[in-house]
Amino acid sequence: MDPFEREWRRSRIMLDLNKHVWIHNVLPRNMVPDDLKATIEHWFTMVYGHFENGVKDATTLEMIIEDNHTLVGFLTLANVMSNMEANVCLR
Repeated sequence: MDPFEREWRRSRIMLDLNKHVWIHNVLPRNMVPDDLKATIEHWFTMVYGHFENGVKDATTLEMIIEDNHTLVGFLTLANVMSNMEANVCLR
């Protein structure tokens, strides 16, 4: 598998893992303000949108990585607010 394909798949797996943690671990604690929840959901939608737009090139991968970094920052804040260890996956 070439490095581009590996990075593409890795990014999708990390996004799915972060979404799983968000839904099953952070949200049930109900300690995150509604505006932060909305922001996080917006960033999940944006990053998933990059995967679903059908364009699989270096520019799209770079956008995925940059947007995922932003998302991880918000997820880290939500984890801290929920008194959880900041265990989101960036790389």
